[in-house]
Amino acid sequence: AGETWQILDMLRRYGEDAWFGLGDRDVATHLLRTAWLRQGMTLTDVTARLSQALGVACRLLPVTDDWLATMVDTVEQGTLAFQEYFVRERWQPTVRRVWFRHGIQLRITSLVQAALREADVIVICPSNPVLSIGPMLAVPGLRGALEARTAACVAVSPFVGGKAGKG
Repeated sequence: AGETWQILDMLRRYGEDAWFGLGDRDVATHLLRTAWLRQGMTLTDVTARLSQALGVACRLLPVTDDWLATMVDTVEQGTLAFQEYFVRERWQPTVRRVWFRHGIQLRITSLVQAALREADVIVICPSNPVLSIGPMLAVPGLRGALEARTAACVAVSPFVGGKAGKG
């Protein structure tokens, strides 16, 4: 409610292909996140700072502070970043393979390791198992930490009966 699209409108006016339909509030979040990461903050610190400002009561933890991107190899267009495939191309190219590009040091954070050991319940709540949960499981150490847990664990996904409920 109350979202505006002035930034995208101006980008289009300047001749840019503003295919990623973010509202002004989302753009503000992305600008700050990018600036803070460039200043040396970890993704964990950025997530905590944004969560606090937005009044999110629970603790949200990214699995890794390392760079990790979901890539999609397509028949028609070769390799695309996931957002290009899903948003710009509207998931139309034929998918050959989904894979994860990452930096040299890909590792689970110590906060996530501790949280998994101490949790009463674990909720994995991105969405798509291939495109959201898959990258997390690609982080060395996460799968083992989940398998070693004593707490109940659930992953939330929009798939029902093998079909996507959304996207």
